Amino acid sequence: MKNRSAEIEFPFGTGLFTVFCSERKLKDGFSVFHLIILYMSGCWHAL
Repeated sequence: MKNRSAEIEFPFGTGLFTVFCSERKLKDGFSVFHLIILYMSGCWHAL
């Protein structure tokens, strides 16, 4: 199975965030997304 995320015109996270906000219609969607990204990047750098 190939990783095709590089072939998409926008980063995978951006598309996922767009779908997440569209489906949930969250007012604070960006805040939640931003906190998740900060947490994940912190954990990734710790490895």
